Amino acid sequence: MIFEGSQVEIVNPTINGQLPYLTKDLGHADGIEGVGSDDFVESARQAKKSSIKNLQQLMFTNEGKNSNHSYLMPHEQLRFSTRLEEDEVRAGGVTMKAAPLWAPSGKCATTPEEYVLLAEFGNCSVTELLSDYDIDFRVKLSKKRWEKAQLRTENWLKIQLPMMAKKNIVVPVIYLPDDRQFEIHVQNLKELLKNYEGTVCGLSIRGLNVNEDIDFDNLEKRLKMLPDGARICLDLAKPKEIVLGRLAGVNIFGGQFASTQASNHKAMILPTTAQPSRVPQMISLAENDHAGDKSQLSPDSPVDLSRAYIHHLTNVKEILAHILLMKHNLDQMNKFIELIRSCSSEESLRNLLELF
Repeated sequence: MIFEGSQVEIVNPTINGQLPYLTKDLGHADGIEGVGSDDFVESARQAKKSSIKNLQQLMFTNEGKNSNHSYLMPHEQLRFSTRLEEDEVRAGGVTMKAAPLWAPSGKCATTPEEYVLLAEFGNCSVTELLSDYDIDFRVKLSKKRWEKAQLRTENWLKIQLPMMAKKNIVVPVIYLPDDRQFEIHVQNLKELLKNYEGTVCGLSIRGLNVNEDIDFDNLEKRLKMLPDGARICLDLAKPKEIVLGRLAGVNIFGGQFASTQASNHKAMILPTTAQPSRVPQMISLAENDHAGDKSQLSPDSPVDLSRAYIHHLTNVKEILAHILLMKHNLDQMNKFIELIRSCSSEESLRNLLELF
């Protein structure tokens, strides 16, 4: 099993199999977009089906084992509709009725069967199955909307599971707000997964609202209800969230925070195994305070350039500023994850949490 023995790992977004600091189109709400609609359509026209693999791929990095795996997920920022038999690829983001992959209206441009075909073209190490998690937290969701998300996800899993039985798959779990409804959802999932225990390597929490205070005690309680497999929550990506999530039992986290901070012209300085008591900082390179600062972003940064130089690049809107900040932030995040892996007890994790 690909995640067997996993303690804590991180999924970093990639574009065309490369880490995202090599592209300028990163960073809106989640920092995972990477490719605009026009670019998507043009790329798809040129590469047709093969572009699916490149544009949908996320890199799963496991520094502890010094290995890389690819993780395919139907991320909401990489929507598209595809008719494989007609070689038609169309970018999305139009209206709710025509929204690709899924939509609250219930009209899904890409069916579960088509998503499985996309997964076959992607041929990634791990595939997260299609779910109805396209949830807008800007408005309070009705009970009916949550119930639809649960029902659609379970129905779509019934279709996808037999088709993906020989692959490493991650099963989505809708994080329903009602505890009793969540228990019913988990029981339904356990029933669905009875005959697929050897192929399910993880369970991914979908619908966790990170814009509000998260009840990590309740998250821990709910994670214990789930079937065997790695606990994945890619919505948890901030360093403090990762520590709290690890205490709750999450194994695998999102890596998009590095790109969002780079897009905001910020450099992260985090505790590492070499400096475990270092207080976390966020340094804004857009501020004029750094105009004459000849020091590095941090002593352990792979970017051997001064803050003043990166401040200048930021002011003149040079893409190199984003590239350098991405390189630094990704390095800091990977070192931070190494530190969390080295925490052998709950006490050591709580001591780390005090730094935040």
